[in-house]
Amino acid sequence: MPIKEYREEAEFFDNLAIEYGKLREESLGFAREADEGHMADWCRRVDDITEASGEYDLTWALKEKLTALKSTATVSDEITARLRAIEEIRKVLRQYKNNLKVMRRAHENGAESYFIGEYEITPIRDIRINGVSLKLTPQLHRLLFAFLDDDHHTLNIQNIMRAIWDGDALEYNRAKVPDKISRLRKILRDFHDRRDVIELLQGNTDSYALLLDD
Repeated sequence: MPIKEYREEAEFFDNLAIEYGKLREESLGFAREADEGHMADWCRRVDDITEASGEYDLTWALKEKLTALKSTATVSDEITARLRAIEEIRKVLRQYKNNLKVMRRAHENGAESYFIGEYEITPIRDIRINGVSLKLTPQLHRLLFAFLDDDHHTLNIQNIMRAIWDGDALEYNRAKVPDKISRLRKILRDFHDRRDVIELLQGNTDSYALLLDD
């Protein structure tokens, strides 16, 4: 990526951060305002800006918060969900900016990607197959990277929980592991002819293995 494109990308993320900052500031006045029309319009603008960004991690962060809403959710609940999404989105945008800095330095220093099986890991830890970047949520990205980073590409449930939840391996997360594995397996199957991309090790209900192409 030429230096000019790095700058344009950074400017794009900066402008998004400014827009979300304005929306967050605007929401502070809702406690004093009972105009539901204005609040509903604010919700639509959050959704529109996020959708127009075209960034998977941003749309996922918003979708995740809205999916948690109950059918009886009020306008206030809708606003709260979007404010929580905005906080996640602002974190993602900061990470994007940091990644751009790392990528630019790597580009200037001639750093190259490396491969583990069919998986290409770029200097900023983007994971690709056949040159195509995998569209993973931050949690699934950490999970796949943990599989690839292990010498035998095998993880037990404790290590999976540490990878996904940033070291927070509390027992209530254990029940969520099969769903996370299923989601990652579904994404990876789109890039493979075979179905056994990730398997539960026979005789060991506590460990999973990522299978690489020969």
